[in-house]
Amino acid sequence: MRETEEKLNEIQQGKGQQDRLIMSQELEQEIRKFQKEKLEVRKKLREVRRSLDKDIQDLGSNLKMINIGLVPLLVSLIGVFVLWYRPRKKGGQYAK
Repeated sequence: MRETEEKLNEIQQGKGQQDRLIMSQELEQEIRKFQKEKLEVRKKLREVRRSLDKDIQDLGSNLKMINIGLVPLLVSLIGVFVLWYRPRKKGGQYAK
């Protein structure tokens, strides 16, 4: 895209310096071609940005779900296992 913009700027600068000369049809076609290409590239870039924004939002939603639901569940399960496997006292002594 930068190359296209640079070429377009060069052509337009040359046009500004040579006001007396009429641009040829080929030059006008090149300018139109570069402008169309520039618009297409910008459109694709917008689509990519939208896609990335959607992916970021999806990742954020997944992270929230993990933090709100899964982490407390894991902590609870660990607590249950610790209580279950903990040695129990019988008559003041630990059972073997």
